[in-house]
Amino acid sequence: MVLNKRFLKFQFPALLWALAIFVQSSIPSLSPPSIGISAEDKIAHAIVFAILGYLITRAFYFSENDSLRRNAVILGIIIGLLYGISDEVHQMFVPGRYPEVWDVVADFTGVLLAQVVFRFIKK
Repeated sequence: MVLNKRFLKFQFPALLWALAIFVQSSIPSLSPPSIGISAEDKIAHAIVFAILGYLITRAFYFSENDSLRRNAVILGIIIGLLYGISDEVHQMFVPGRYPEVWDVVADFTGVLLAQVVFRFIKK
């Protein structure tokens, strides 16, 4: 199978970012470096998932499939949310990591923010 340039440019970055999230979530007892502000963990979640949400939406928007292209924003939201949930479930099986509902809320906030940014940039 030969990977085409369109896949490498638009779909592969979303897959690579999702893999990076999975790998990072697999590291036992990992916590982000402190920057000295309240809720920095949630801010980190929102930023990481804003990037994921943007990349997912972009991947669908530049798909060769008309239906996926038309529904890129809703698919970005749904898949971003489901990935955030799956990330927290995954952490249940990693020593020193614990799932948190507020992490999913932060993830979803980031995904939603990404849709606003995507629509703004797209115009």
